[in-house]
Amino acid sequence: MDLDYDPIYCVEQIQIPPALPDILKGFAKEAIRSQPPCLHEFACTYFQRLLATAKLDATAPPPTLAQLQAVWVDLKDTESMNPETLREICASHGIASAAFSKVFQLIEFPSDPVDPKEILVLLVTTTAKSWEWCSFCNTGSDSRMSFVAVIDALFKVFGHKTGGKMSVPLFFKILFFMAKRDRDISPQTVSDLTKSL
Repeated sequence: MDLDYDPIYCVEQIQIPPALPDILKGFAKEAIRSQPPCLHEFACTYFQRLLATAKLDATAPPPTLAQLQAVWVDLKDTESMNPETLREICASHGIASAAFSKVFQLIEFPSDPVDPKEILVLLVTTTAKSWEWCSFCNTGSDSRMSFVAVIDALFKVFGHKTGGKMSVPLFFKILFFMAKRDRDISPQTVSDLTKSL
């Protein structure tokens, strides 16, 4: 792709693609949070991941609530397992391999054993807005509503057999997994919440 360095002379020549503001906003937030030593390298990596995500979205239908609940029932007592075994269990409940791979590609997990709860949390956070029961928050612009949808989804998955409730230790473990990956949730906040309860 050749870059166009020709000047734009009038307003009529400016046509902003509808998705551009959100893409630039997401990039700017990540760059500000990360404070990379080389912005060009960071931008290259960021946009390659964004492209990979877009390609995977086309081939990876999001897991359904029932699929994630079934995986949780199978794995609720498991603390650690090989990623390939976890992939097979997810596949046995109809979760597309590409959806599972998406989580690993975006987060760059090691190939060592992982906590299946963390993978389930990430699957929920990457797909919660696509479920019909939380379509009220599917605007994509209000991060608070998205957060509410994710929390609601987490209770529906991890509290499936207990009437939508989960134990305090499990809740904090899940919140810790989210804080580990989402810089908007401070690990200090999780620590303070844990101490106060």
